[in-house]
Amino acid sequence: MNALPEVSVIIVTWNGKEVLRNCLEHLYQQTYQNFEGIVVDNGSSDGTQEFIQKFWPQVRLLSFSKNLGFALANNVAASRARGKWIVLLNNDAFPEPNWLKCLLDARSRWPDSAVFTSHQLMAERKGYLDGTGDQYFIFGAARRRDYMQPAIGHIPRPEGPVFGFCGAACLINKDIFIALGGFDEDFFCYFEDVDLSWRIRLAGHDICYVPGAIVRHIGSKTSGRENPWTLYCSHRNQVWTLIKDVPFLILPLVIPLHIAFTFYLLLKVYRDSETRWACIKGKVDAMRSIVHFLKKRREIQSRKKTKTIQILKHISFLPLFRS
Repeated sequence: MNALPEVSVIIVTWNGKEVLRNCLEHLYQQTYQNFEGIVVDNGSSDGTQEFIQKFWPQVRLLSFSKNLGFALANNVAASRARGKWIVLLNNDAFPEPNWLKCLLDARSRWPDSAVFTSHQLMAERKGYLDGTGDQYFIFGAARRRDYMQPAIGHIPRPEGPVFGFCGAACLINKDIFIALGGFDEDFFCYFEDVDLSWRIRLAGHDICYVPGAIVRHIGSKTSGRENPWTLYCSHRNQVWTLIKDVPFLILPLVIPLHIAFTFYLLLKVYRDSETRWACIKGKVDAMRSIVHFLKKRREIQSRKKTKTIQILKHISFLPLFRS
């Protein structure tokens, strides 16, 4: 084994000791073992730190006194990682034994890719997919590709390029991650992987889906998928991503479609005042920061190396169509 690990596996956790136990058990049963495990505890009060120190002494523990968010926690861990590549693994994601080896093996087949994303199955609803990489829609929203589709009988996706990666289980070139500034820490959590997917593509790199890299994922175990805080962050960060990353040539199309999509959600999907207010507040707070994010946009777009037509190939136009 090399003196330094090839891979640093980063797991950010907050009051998730029970799912973290399952995650670590699966991680340390990998067929590929030249990795270091790094757990970042975001100020848990459930005894996570003591649990790691007692039962997982081989894990590097980074601990904060409060919850600094998914984005900042991963950035700090990446800056301290010893591996050439970093793996992001959610505490509620449970990889199959050959998962890490499959991600690493794909590098030689897709040398232009900076990120390799997993084949995710639902952990609590057997027989359904949790995602095969991320889609970005022309109306400024994103979701995991094939989310909630039946795993059996589903037309398999081939290995290869996908718009974006899911931060729940992926392999990333550490040098590129750091050179691009990592996750945007203003996001705190949610949509930070979509934003980074945009920046990776704009910088001229590809993102690859690896169907053999299988992981079972609960999803939103910490905060809850319909939690108003989740909705608030998601809607705020959607706008920030749009402002920062969408190329100028398609911005006049994306902005009005995003406005129409938001009104559709408010009128047809969000039926109670709490979820509606979370959406509205997210959009309003996003626009309050528009000057700050326009400055970020100028820097990102000035370094753009990929033609807009190449990026359009990976954008989904109709959510009901398989793409």
